[in-house]
Amino acid sequence: ENSIEVPNIIEEEHWISLNTLYINENNLKTYYNKMIECCPKWMLVSPSFLHILTEYIIDNKLNFPNIVYIELTGEYYTPELKKYFEDVWHCIIRNHYGCREVYAIALECEYGHLHVVQDNVFVEIDPRKDNRDGLGNIIITSLTNKAMPFIRYNIGDIGKLESIQCGCGNMSPVLTLSGGRQSEYFTIGDQCIHSSVFHFFVKKINLKYPNSILRFQIKKKYNNLFSIKLYLYDDKLFDKIAEEMNRELQIMGLNMKVEKMKNMGNIENKGKYKYFQGECDGKNFDFN
Repeated sequence: ENSIEVPNIIEEEHWISLNTLYINENNLKTYYNKMIECCPKWMLVSPSFLHILTEYIIDNKLNFPNIVYIELTGEYYTPELKKYFEDVWHCIIRNHYGCREVYAIALECEYGHLHVVQDNVFVEIDPRKDNRDGLGNIIITSLTNKAMPFIRYNIGDIGKLESIQCGCGNMSPVLTLSGGRQSEYFTIGDQCIHSSVFHFFVKKINLKYPNSILRFQIKKKYNNLFSIKLYLYDDKLFDKIAEEMNRELQIMGLNMKVEKMKNMGNIENKGKYKYFQGECDGKNFDFN
């Protein structure tokens, strides 16, 4: 049978699109050379692929393309990872929060606030039973998709809405994301706990050791045993951070096996980066 080949690069008059579904060293070399050739100023990219590209450039001692503006989209990322990107790319980096169903939901301004794109979506927060600090399920209604309307659509993320006087002058509501999805719960005994607790522990450690944990991934294996992989800015801090993280999480009754993450995962098969994998009520989930 004849197979359909998906081009690695699609090039138009004012933009180029790179295929990030299958990434290897040869593709990275091709992508880098194309960026140098075309001199793009604006990049819309997932944090995972940007991290892979960044590592490729650094490992091969290459010059960074002269990018002016980077829009991160498609995945949750930590403030520490964003700071790392800013340090090495030397450009403006902003968050583009959205989904395939309605595209842009909120865009980050220069003050770090995610302003709802009110011309495109109407956003509501549906409070949860364990609602804390105004957090709830993010519900969106598309204002532009006429072919397939999405009305009060539960996107699967958790956050809160606030009306603030932002210095950028944008008066639209500000959306704050919790860093977790509503399905990301795990069980300890008869307790059902949301995975966002790990974000608080990581944030606490990053306050003590500034910008140390760039990315992390956690898997619940069985009973109360968890595996956590850390991608650190400085590997020399690993032993101290692993000890502190174990001490913090043992208070909750969690047993952790802490490992170093050598890179962002299998370079041959990159989808959305998943920071938590676990089980709830005996069922296994693979969280996107």
